Amino acid sequence: MNEHKFSLTQFERGILIDISMEEAYKYAGTSDGISKWFIGEAIYTAPDGHTRPGDEPAQKGDKYTFNWVYKDLSLSGEVLDANGKDFINFTFGGTAEFNIKLSELDGRVFFNLSQISNPDNPMPELAHINCYVCWSFFLLNLKSVAENGFDLREWDYDMEGLANW
Repeated sequence: MNEHKFSLTQFERGILIDISMEEAYKYAGTSDGISKWFIGEAIYTAPDGHTRPGDEPAQKGDKYTFNWVYKDLSLSGEVLDANGKDFINFTFGGTAEFNIKLSELDGRVFFNLSQISNPDNPMPELAHINCYVCWSFFLLNLKSVAENGFDLREWDYDMEGLANW
């Protein structure tokens, strides 16, 4: 981010991860995968109403429910696009949407996340800072989980102020 590209309505965060594209997409596009590094529980429901198995990639038109770790917070939304290999796009609550784009770079996967917020958000500064900081933590957690098997989220204590709270 620099002063010429700064915007309260959008940002990008990315990280290089030493895994295959197929494995990276599982982390991005399946409920089992995204629950390993980001959300406490993810449920994808197909347009016909059936819940997708944890290892089945979400598809365009699916609805989702994300339940946070140690928060009385659930978020529902829709998968706007998904190609099953290197791109997935979600609504994020009623205030934003995010994209995950995967690409190969020198034998690793570049996991790029972009978020676009609704310009009518009544608190754009709070939304921008909160999401930017949170995605930074969760992308680092993804790298830790994918490369080393270590989840950085705190599961034993429910305390406001913890990095994953």
